Amino acid sequence: MIGSVAIIFLVLLCSMGIFNFFTAMRLEDFEGYPSISSETVSILIPARNEEQNLPKLLQSLTQSSFHPKEIIVLDDQSEDRTYDVAQKTLSEGKIPFRVIRGISWNLSSGLTGKNHACQQLAELASGDVFLFCDADVVVSQQAVGRTVSVLNQYPQASGITGFPSQNAIGIREKLVLPWVVQIPIVLSVPLAWSWRTPFVSLQIANGQWIAIRKKAYEKIGGHRSLGQEVLDDVVLARKFAKMKLDPIIPVVAAHDIRVTMYSSWESLVDGFSKNLIPLFGGTIPRFLILLVWMNFLFFAPIWLLLLSWQAAVLSFCLILICRVVTARVFRSPIWGPVSHVKSLIFLDFLAAKIIYKNLTQQVSWKGRRLRSGSDEAT
Repeated sequence: MIGSVAIIFLVLLCSMGIFNFFTAMRLEDFEGYPSISSETVSILIPARNEEQNLPKLLQSLTQSSFHPKEIIVLDDQSEDRTYDVAQKTLSEGKIPFRVIRGISWNLSSGLTGKNHACQQLAELASGDVFLFCDADVVVSQQAVGRTVSVLNQYPQASGITGFPSQNAIGIREKLVLPWVVQIPIVLSVPLAWSWRTPFVSLQIANGQWIAIRKKAYEKIGGHRSLGQEVLDDVVLARKFAKMKLDPIIPVVAAHDIRVTMYSSWESLVDGFSKNLIPLFGGTIPRFLILLVWMNFLFFAPIWLLLLSWQAAVLSFCLILICRVVTARVFRSPIWGPVSHVKSLIFLDFLAAKIIYKNLTQQVSWKGRRLRSGSDEAT
């Protein structure tokens, strides 16, 4: 009986993965952008201690085949040369820009650090489309134009959001990141039609790359309305559904957008300590239940050997398909699925460290000590 339960759920996950592989909208499939002119798009970048990442992002944006109206970078109380680096890099391009020093943030502001920064950026922007972009992103020459093309072709949408490919630095990061930012999306959300449904729980977004029409953004109250929600992107998308407004369209942007979220294992632990529990379960007990369930399913080939070798082989094949399909959707190296057991072990190790940091109130990010995993900085 228990083996049948595992097999059934693996079949469902595998089916969803295959469905997304063949049907998910991909940013690279969109070309041509005549109706939304370059004069209406503002690219907005919140940045804190990003002197290493910003040059790569800003250089890729200034080389874009589609020139936006402006690029605005907000230096969020950085402790490094973020402001100077942004000024220097953008001055070498031809796109109008501003680099500003953000208003001081603290925990009593009622907003997370990122929500505080994004709200300031939106209030400064003059375009009709706000394209929020994280500083650790690098884009192709066509990324901005293709994003505009999606908005052109779907006037019934409030915006679009792109899910990029991941550039992981170390082996542990390479093993763990797919479990957090790729596998849950490909195996649980029908990307091609989730945004067309009224179901709030199916609405998703990625704050690393999200373009929203100004009028729609203002209707929901902007980032100010998100308060201290650490999952600003997901909550933003679901807010449109709750208010019965036009949706945010999710697209796979692995061909055009690449992100290096963390430069080391230590920074990965710090980063996910603030948002992994809210993302998966919302509370530590629920997070643990979900973690146990994932281990039950994805270690199935091992424990099923005690019951039936045929069931063990079948579960192994289903898991392999799930992992390979996810890797292909996001243009990830195919060696990831081969290290399946090792990656699960590192995921469990990461989860243990995250739970410990939250229980002992040791959550911090970019030099800011936070009260808990729900209080995020930029």
